[in-house]
Amino acid sequence: MQELQVRSLDQIQNELMPIIDQIRKDKGLTSFSTWPRAGRVRESGLDLTAEVIKRYDSLKAAPPAKK
Repeated sequence: MQELQVRSLDQIQNELMPIIDQIRKDKGLTSFSTWPRAGRVRESGLDLTAEVIKRYDSLKAAPPAKK
């Protein structure tokens, strides 16, 4: 069970990092702090957690690209 939990968290974190990087670029931020276990994303007191969740949900809701 613990192995499954670790794999699941790793997968989600791998999906979130490109989203977090894009938000950082979009907002012109040079550094970024994440607390994956706490589920918070902050930069200089700016809490971007809601934006990360919104983009992640949008990504997961999008239909797969057709080839």
